[in-house]
Amino acid sequence: MAMNRHGSLGLALLALCCTPEAPASAQPAPTQGVVQVRAQVVSGCRVSTRPDLIANLDFGTLDFGRQPALFGTALTARSQGEGGVLRLRCTGVPGVQVTVGLGLHPDGNQRRLNAGPHHVPYALYADAAFSQAYEGYAPRALPVSPGGEEAEFELAIYGRIDPVPGGYPAGLYSDRVGITVSW
Repeated sequence: MAMNRHGSLGLALLALCCTPEAPASAQPAPTQGVVQVRAQVVSGCRVSTRPDLIANLDFGTLDFGRQPALFGTALTARSQGEGGVLRLRCTGVPGVQVTVGLGLHPDGNQRRLNAGPHHVPYALYADAAFSQAYEGYAPRALPVSPGGEEAEFELAIYGRIDPVPGGYPAGLYSDRVGITVSW
């Protein structure tokens, strides 16, 4: 049998045409699935002036001002925050519990301002009528929204210093009191 000059090329073409087909390139099949998406929204409150903080908040200043050593009627003051009155904004919360500490210089359950060896006793209240005292570390319930709807309210702390016979020694008196708001 004689081979022509195209014989080897003809066999190669015959081999390609008659062998099983090889995939030209692997094509991915469409892939489908799901991703679960969820969120849990819980009730809560935030300080409206600083929504980014939840600890070490500055609840403001209770300043009785400059007073004479002998005064005849009680001195009163209301706490003020950076931008005025401190506000809490709550949703899904019918009420909050506010606990006010005894400060750095207590004598038993009596809060006291301090100026070196001298002290001035004072009391803290939840209302301007000075009828709802913050006693020691006992939490005081404050209503927010009976149905738990969104509500914003002032969290004011009222202070009172009663006069004493003979007055108080001159000095710059101060104290620092911790406040916890929970719901």
